[in-house]
Amino acid sequence: MHQERYEAEHHSTHRHWVDSMIQRFGRINALMNNAGIALTVRVEADNDADLDRLSAVNLKVPLQIIRKALPLLRKSGHGRVVSIA
Repeated sequence: MHQERYEAEHHSTHRHWVDSMIQRFGRINALMNNAGIALTVRVEADNDADLDRLSAVNLKVPLQIIRKALPLLRKSGHGRVVSIA
């Protein structure tokens, strides 16, 4: 088992994560997404930047990583994805 930590908000980091795992281990058997942020903002606040950041970290980045890792998870024959935040 290998654990890798990175900042989900830094797109240049997560885009290369799957490739680095393949280079290091040759396969991916399981993927655990444990990224998430919570923002405290007023509903009436007109701040789309906060909404964009929230949806990027909590939804978009985990789905991008799953999409990239999915062929390798399938190839392992028993790949699993666990997403928690």
